[in-house]
Amino acid sequence: MKINIISFNHRIINIILCFSLLLIFIGCKKSSNEFNIISNTNCYPPCWMNIIPGKTTKQEVLTLLKGNSLIDTNSIITFGEPWNSFNDVGVFSISSNIEGNIYFVNDIVVFLGFFGDLNISFSRAIEELGEPEYIVNIPMNIPNKTNEIFALIPKNGINFAYNTHDMGIKSKSEIIPENKITRVGFFDPSYFDYLLEAGTFSEGFLDSVQTKEYMVPWTGYGDIEEKYPPANIK
Repeated sequence: MKINIISFNHRIINIILCFSLLLIFIGCKKSSNEFNIISNTNCYPPCWMNIIPGKTTKQEVLTLLKGNSLIDTNSIITFGEPWNSFNDVGVFSISSNIEGNIYFVNDIVVFLGFFGDLNISFSRAIEELGEPEYIVNIPMNIPNKTNEIFALIPKNGINFAYNTHDMGIKSKSEIIPENKITRVGFFDPSYFDYLLEAGTFSEGFLDSVQTKEYMVPWTGYGDIEEKYPPANIK
């Protein structure tokens, strides 16, 4: 009987250890996902995986993306024609939940963006990317009334954003640390006005002059309407 009890105890311990290792694996995988997109070791934002906005050519970008194990190489596409103010645009997928887009001017990358389930909170974005300089609040009515909240750090070539759609009452009405970021962008700081003119940080609704009118200096967390009034979209 004693042998059976010992054997039984060993099995219980093994099950606990296996379960613990599984949780550790899941946790590490989750952290790795955040690390690779936000805190990669190759270079510091606005550089990402050796892609440097303002310096890296289109051909170099394609080579780097195709050699990156995080990226589905079959998803890498460049349109090969002008769009908006850019002479070409590229798209790619990191997973089924994360997409990337790249804007080129004269075949040099000027903007590199990620959107989707990034698994990053507003506070984590601040920790990893820096304190916002400005907030731009863009109201939208498609499909329902919602707001896109852009946090901009022009001097560093960084932005991150989230949409209030499907959020709880508190998250929808306030910028709080727990709000989930759904977009991160890296850009050449010298092209900030160019990107504003293209509507990059206003969902295409505003030009550079109009966007600057609604760029409210960051004063911390709090009520969106009071601290960061929405832009007047006509």
